Amino acid sequence: MVIILVKRNYPKKIGGYIIYKSRGQTIIRSINRFITKALKTTEKYKKYRPNANEFDQIPSLCKKIRIVLKDILSKKNNLQVAILYKKKGEWLNV
Repeated sequence: MVIILVKRNYPKKIGGYIIYKSRGQTIIRSINRFITKALKTTEKYKKYRPNANEFDQIPSLCKKIRIVLKDILSKKNNLQVAILYKKKGEWLNV
């Protein structure tokens, strides 16, 4: 990963690299070559499969909570709600 200091408009992709903005900085990094099929089938990733399955469910649950609470919470609190749910979900063993 490299931070680009020259301010201008860059394409989103250049060869095997992607360019994006994060926290007011322009970043260039190589494209992630992680393959989902390898995660599902390779013995090397056996310990990662249960975690991947658990974390796959979190975003959809957080979205359901945000939809229910959309009239109460402002948009800027959405991430805080997701983090709080993750912590409470572990505690409640949901």
